[in-house]
Amino acid sequence: MNTKRRSEGGFRKSHLRALLGAALIAVAGFSSTAEAQQLTTLYSFTGSGSGDGANPAASLIADPAGNFYGITLNGGASGQGTVFQLDPSGNPTVLYSFTGGDGSHPRAALIADAAGNLYGTTIRGGANDAGTLFQLTPSGTLNVLYSFTGGSDGALPFAGLIADAAGNLYGTTNGGGAGGQGHGV
Repeated sequence: MNTKRRSEGGFRKSHLRALLGAALIAVAGFSSTAEAQQLTTLYSFTGSGSGDGANPAASLIADPAGNFYGITLNGGASGQGTVFQLDPSGNPTVLYSFTGGDGSHPRAALIADAAGNLYGTTIRGGANDAGTLFQLTPSGTLNVLYSFTGGSDGALPFAGLIADAAGNLYGTTNGGGAGGQGHGV
């Protein structure tokens, strides 16, 4: 295993995440050996007043067409976070605004399946205000796949999801579980 290459890639990812902050940016010609970097702001979130979201809190995913997808922790129509798309020209589209009963304050990165469905979690909201696991279809329909109770099933799913080859979703929660200290889902 080439650990040097692996650690450099990890540095690049963490460096880019640190640069995202409150604006989405593009880094032209990024290299760990380059002396100067060119930053281009693709979009700056304005907050809940415009409905575009506020506080993007997770890494982005991209589709083959060059669109980026992500979440905002806050903002949107109800102030409880959004799922957004940013096209290659920097034009945003709010795909969904959370309302509370369907989840609130998504914090982890999305994942996508081959059909274009997006999957993610919210750290609050749902039937028990303990967070949700959701699917957002390409047509914009949000399906709550699971609403955490805060008991033995866990609560506060801060971390992202992964999917296996069969399409099963896996993740963790920050609270709840048998010992009250989190749970694998």
